[in-house]
Amino acid sequence: MITDLAARRVEQVEVFASATNEAVIRMVARQAPGAVRERDGATVTYSFPTPAGQLPVGPPSVAMEVRRVVA
Repeated sequence: MITDLAARRVEQVEVFASATNEAVIRMVARQAPGAVRERDGATVTYSFPTPAGQLPVGPPSVAMEVRRVVA
Protein backbone atom coordinates (compact mmCIF):
# COMPACT_ATOMS: atom_id res chain seq x y z
CA MET A 1 0.00 0.00 0.00
CA ILE A 2 2.81 2.42 0.83
CA THR A 3 4.46 1.76 -2.54
CA ASP A 4 1.14 2.44 -4.30
CA LEU A 5 0.76 5.74 -2.45
CA ALA A 6 4.31 6.73 -3.37
CA ALA A 7 3.60 5.88 -7.02
CA ARG A 8 0.62 8.23 -6.86
CA ARG A 9 2.97 10.94 -5.56
CA VAL A 10 1.54 10.98 -2.04
CA GLU A 11 4.39 12.28 0.09
CA GLN A 12 2.93 12.07 3.62
CA VAL A 13 0.72 9.39 5.18
CA GLU A 14 -1.45 9.71 8.29
CA VAL A 15 -3.04 6.69 9.89
CA PHE A 16 -5.84 7.32 12.41
CA ALA A 17 -6.94 4.44 14.64
CA SER A 18 -8.01 3.32 18.07
CA ALA A 19 -5.04 3.33 20.43
CA THR A 20 -5.69 -0.36 21.18
CA ASN A 21 -5.88 -1.53 17.55
CA GLU A 22 -2.97 -3.97 17.56
CA ALA A 23 -3.21 -4.72 13.82
CA VAL A 24 -2.59 -1.04 12.99
CA ILE A 25 0.19 -0.83 15.57
CA ARG A 26 1.98 -3.82 13.96
CA MET A 27 1.42 -2.51 10.41
CA VAL A 28 2.89 0.91 11.22
CA ALA A 29 5.80 -0.68 13.10
CA ARG A 30 6.65 -2.77 10.00
CA GLN A 31 6.06 -0.16 7.31
CA ALA A 32 7.24 2.98 9.08
CA PRO A 33 9.21 2.32 12.26
CA GLY A 34 10.10 6.03 12.51
CA ALA A 35 6.49 7.25 12.35
CA VAL A 36 5.50 10.14 14.59
CA ARG A 37 2.79 9.04 17.02
CA GLU A 38 0.28 11.48 18.49
CA ARG A 39 -2.07 10.04 21.08
CA ASP A 40 -5.34 11.78 21.94
CA GLY A 41 -7.29 9.84 24.52
CA ALA A 42 -8.54 6.59 23.00
CA THR A 43 -7.20 7.37 19.52
CA VAL A 44 -3.78 7.67 17.96
CA THR A 45 -2.53 9.24 14.72
CA TYR A 46 0.65 8.00 13.06
CA SER A 47 2.33 10.28 10.53
CA PHE A 48 5.21 9.35 8.22
CA PRO A 49 6.59 10.16 4.75
CA THR A 50 6.45 7.69 1.90
CA PRO A 51 9.90 6.44 0.88
CA ALA A 52 11.43 9.02 -1.48
CA GLY A 53 13.30 6.33 -3.40
CA GLN A 54 10.00 4.80 -4.50
CA LEU A 55 8.65 7.97 -6.13
CA PRO A 56 8.61 7.55 -9.92
CA VAL A 57 10.43 10.05 -12.12
CA GLY A 58 7.84 10.05 -14.91
CA PRO A 59 4.17 9.22 -15.16
CA PRO A 60 3.23 5.69 -14.08
CA SER A 61 3.26 3.11 -16.85
CA VAL A 62 -0.02 1.58 -17.92
CA ALA A 63 -0.12 -2.10 -18.75
CA MET A 64 -2.53 -3.02 -21.49
CA GLU A 65 -3.98 -6.50 -21.53
CA VAL A 66 -5.30 -7.98 -24.74
CA ARG A 67 -8.70 -9.60 -24.29
CA ARG A 68 -10.49 -11.74 -26.82
CA VAL A 69 -14.21 -12.24 -26.83
CA VAL A 70 -15.63 -15.19 -28.74
CA ALA A 71 -19.31 -14.92 -29.54
